[in-house]
Amino acid sequence: MPFADARRVDRDLIETDLCIVGAGAAGITIARELAGAPFRVLLVESGDFAFRHGPQLLYHGRNVGLPSFSIGKSRLRRFGGSTTRWAGQCRPLDPIDFEKRDWVPNSGWPFDRAHLDPWYERAQQVCTLGPYDYAPEAWRDVDGGPLPFASDMIEARIYQFSRQPDFGTAYRRDLEAAGNVDVLLNANLAEIETREPVREATGLRFTTLNGRNFRVQARAYVLACGGIENARLLLASNRVATRGSRTRSCPVNMPSAISSAAISWIIPISSWERSIPPNLASTAASM
Repeated sequence: MPFADARRVDRDLIETDLCIVGAGAAGITIARELAGAPFRVLLVESGDFAFRHGPQLLYHGRNVGLPSFSIGKSRLRRFGGSTTRWAGQCRPLDPIDFEKRDWVPNSGWPFDRAHLDPWYERAQQVCTLGPYDYAPEAWRDVDGGPLPFASDMIEARIYQFSRQPDFGTAYRRDLEAAGNVDVLLNANLAEIETREPVREATGLRFTTLNGRNFRVQARAYVLACGGIENARLLLASNRVATRGSRTRSCPVNMPSAISSAAISWIIPISSWERSIPPNLASTAASM
């Protein structure tokens, strides 16, 4: 490769070590962090470099819950994902977002905000932001600082804006230069293949809009398609599990740059855990 068009793939099976599905902010970041690692990485994207209506129409769906933005228009299928239209506005979650609140059902995280601070600092660099400091007082000499109102009346909050919000443009060259990373465009994940008792993935089945079909087998898989599409793909992969496939926390060892805070959905093949090369384990942090 390193960049290839899946519509011209002439193979029924592609084998790799790690397959990442979705070349948006999460997928590109993970692939970048693994550039130069001693294993192969395949990053697969449904869209192309430029916006095309065909892949975008695959987002079509009906929202039967609370009113929200159109799921077919609020996101983009292309290399770079929705960052290609993102304004770049960033702010970390507040400490209270991690706390259990009796009046908020299912609230509470298993760790506090401070646990994520090292990863937020890394994200500041990836998102081309300024210093990791969101205290209004730290910005008092910048653009006039916070509004001069009593703190018990108005709470001032700081947001930062990325200097290069389009990850596809910002990091395309990094992936082109990575000798161990391949990128496959115009490939649509149709099914996460599983087997009883649906505790591991056996492969991914892809299709293209011009009718080509192929499979990818890897030692581990990452779904980086966003909250809506990850859930839709898992629910649609119901040939073995009638209620759809599920995810679980993964003991796969990877370089510490990609912690569990960076990967939300990963479907492992159990053999990866048993056969990970020692030279990887020595540089890895358990997720």
